[in-house]
Amino acid sequence: MYWLVLLILGIILAYIGSAWFAKDKTLPGGFWGILIASIIGVWLGDLIFGGWLWVWADVNIIGGIIFSLILIWLWSLFGGKGAA
Repeated sequence: MYWLVLLILGIILAYIGSAWFAKDKTLPGGFWGILIASIIGVWLGDLIFGGWLWVWADVNIIGGIIFSLILIWLWSLFGGKGAA
């Protein structure tokens, strides 16, 4: 159940991040790059925040959202080409 929640949260945040941060940019890897950054961000948020705040199936939801959006923002900031 841990991996399922991690992947679902990563996919949802990848769609949000691609619509929010990378709207007019061409990123290396396209949506798959954003998806990988999002999943890594959710995993890091869970790893750092642990059992603190809102936890569902041993995944810290709040920490995952924060770190996922930070990594997507960094990916679009340093990797993006196009309108700023």
